[in-house]
Amino acid sequence: MCFLITSGSLVTGFNLLGNPYPSSIDWNASGWQTARNLTNVYDAIYIYNPALTASTSSMTYPTYLNGTGTNGGSNIIRSGQAFFVNADPSASISFLEAYKSTEVTGGFFRSATPEMMRVTYMQNNEHLDDIVIRYNDDAQAGFDPRFDAISMGGDANGLASFKNADRLAIHTRPTAVGEDSIALSVRNTTTGNYQLKFSEMEGFSASTNITLLDKFLNVQYDVKQDSIVNFEITTDVNSKGDDRFWLFYNHKSTDINQQALAKNKINVYPNPASSVINLSLKLAANQKSTYTYNIYNQLGAMVQAGEVDFANGKQAQINIDAFSAGVYFITASNGKDLQTIKFVK
Repeated sequence: MCFLITSGSLVTGFNLLGNPYPSSIDWNASGWQTARNLTNVYDAIYIYNPALTASTSSMTYPTYLNGTGTNGGSNIIRSGQAFFVNADPSASISFLEAYKSTEVTGGFFRSATPEMMRVTYMQNNEHLDDIVIRYNDDAQAGFDPRFDAISMGGDANGLASFKNADRLAIHTRPTAVGEDSIALSVRNTTTGNYQLKFSEMEGFSASTNITLLDKFLNVQYDVKQDSIVNFEITTDVNSKGDDRFWLFYNHKSTDINQQALAKNKINVYPNPASSVINLSLKLAANQKSTYTYNIYNQLGAMVQAGEVDFANGKQAQINIDAFSAGVYFITASNGKDLQTIKFVK
């Protein structure tokens, strides 16, 4: 018995088709080439490879034609694989069981792990709420009912992210190159100590930096390294709400950018420390030398503040002898540059 699946009539020019079978099909299968020629379908196939980087002028598509392939193109079309064909007017194409193949080479698919993260809102490590933020090529800049879900957490409690004016539980953004930022809404009627936990970030490349900015404390966290951020909600209205926390993404950072960041970075040593920490900075040209600093404990409470000056190669020393053992964060700013460094006593 021979089963037939017909795609129907094609338009003139390029057409996007898909392999309809749960197995590979062979573009070189006996009889298929003759059938295509009779129905005015050209012999070349083209497949978009999401792993390839776009050139300055166009995307590069693996291509196959009569025994020759470019960029990995071959005659084997994997199950679920989409591909382009070029056609003359009034063309059509059919798929037959006879065109199936047992080969599993080839195939160009998006990574199975999407660019996404889960943000969990906790108190005393107990789950209160969580949201998902992710990226997709087909998502829209505004609310998109195909990819976004409104938060039903209410105005008084819960966690959400903002997409324009919409508070979302599932938030999908257009795939970005370069910088992107997202405001988080953290609401609770009860004062106390809370945590934000960041997880499921495996889909982001190693070169993508993800930073959480706490505007209330003026502290930054690298959430890939510090996946649990402790903070306190107080009676101060600015300690909660829709503008305390912001996520910043820097997709596909270049080596040049990383080198520039390293050049202007404040170094803290020794780390771990016992009674003092030393700060050093090699100033760039025209960089302001005077920095104000704040030191915060792991719960987000400020424990010390002051000012240091790196002019003429000077180093600064800060006494931490009275600090309890634990993890601390020092933020330093000269009014233009802001840096956050974690250290341990």
